[in-house]
Amino acid sequence: MRLSAAALTCVVAFTLPTAAVANCSEPGSEPFCLDDDDSFRSEDEFESCRWEVENFVEEVTDFAECQQEEQEAKLSEIENLRQQIDEIEQEKTEQIERANEVVERFNCRAESGAACY
Repeated sequence: MRLSAAALTCVVAFTLPTAAVANCSEPGSEPFCLDDDDSFRSEDEFESCRWEVENFVEEVTDFAECQQEEQEAKLSEIENLRQQIDEIEQEKTEQIERANEVVERFNCRAESGAACY
């Protein structure tokens, strides 16, 4: 059986984890022109350095935004896990209560010989 590209995409989309992992690229090195004594000797060198600084700031900003998105995704995962833990705890408590009720019914029947509810 052959799957079309669309069907394959749907299969892959439904089998991948729900939380997206951010692929944040760290910013490159700081502009070298800041340490170069010749950087500001001409208008062209000044503009070139300014362009390098602006690009560096943009890379840092993009990285920070990406990290923020990753942090928010992780916090969402944590909240989902907390909800799952709460549900597990609730189910555990209900089953323990059920077991205690069964023990009480058994003890009642053992003491009185009659069916207890």
